[in-house]
This record gives sequence, C-alpha cells and structure tokens, in this order.
Amino acid sequence: LPDNEERWKVTKKVTAYVGIILSLSVCLAIPLAKPAIGLLYGKSFLPAAPAFIILGIGTIFYGMNNILSYCLAAMAFPWFAVHIWIVMAGFNILLNLYLIKRLGIEGAALSSLVCYFLLLAAQYIYLRKRERHFEG
Repeated sequence: LPDNEERWKVTKKVTAYVGIILSLSVCLAIPLAKPAIGLLYGKSFLPAAPAFIILGIGTIFYGMNNILSYCLAAMAFPWFAVHIWIVMAGFNILLNLYLIKRLGIEGAALSSLVCYFLLLAAQYIYLRKRERHFEG
C-alpha cells in the first residue's frame, strides 16, 4: 500500500474481519472441545478441555494482533513493536510462575490469554495514537 494512512485503514478492516472469523471459529470449537478431545485422545485427556477453551479465546486476540504486527512491520517496524513483545514475553513468564502453581494447565492458558490481550491492546493503542500523523 502506498502510505501509512492507507495501511492503517486496511489494517483496521482486516483486523475486525479476522476477529469476527476467529470468534465464530472459537464459538464453534468450545462446545466441541470435550467430545473432540475424548474422541481423538481418550478420556484421560479430557482435563485438557478447559485449557483448550481458554487458549481458543486467546487465539482471537493473538490472531488480531498478528495483523497489527504486520502493519507495524510495513511501517518500518518502530522500536515499540519490538520492545512490547519482549515486555510481554517477560510478563508471560512471571504470570506463568504465579498461575501455574495455583491453577495448573489452566493457569498457563490464562497467562497466555492475558498476555495476548495486553499485546493486542498495546499495539492498537500505539497505532491509534499515531493515526493523526498518518493523515496528509
């Protein structure tokens, strides 16, 4: 695309579409989680279903964030886009250390979901604040 203003306009639309498609997919996957896990892996793996559901919701945020990351990469990848991933990786590790002890596998899934959401929010806010600089 020719300029950052156009990139941002397209990015907002694509991010919304990806969010809708992933949300619909997750809504379909949630009621199928236990039957599918039981069928494919056996009853002993059924305790993984809650973590699967949590990670499914996290996938919505992760997928939407990937679109924002592509937009930032097309804008010469500002340092913020690098640093935020490093910060979130560190936060994910700390959150895992805390939540896994208390919630087990669901804690690990919840940690990922929280970090995916925070990463999406941070990158969206960063782009949104720069939106007025894209124009003209």
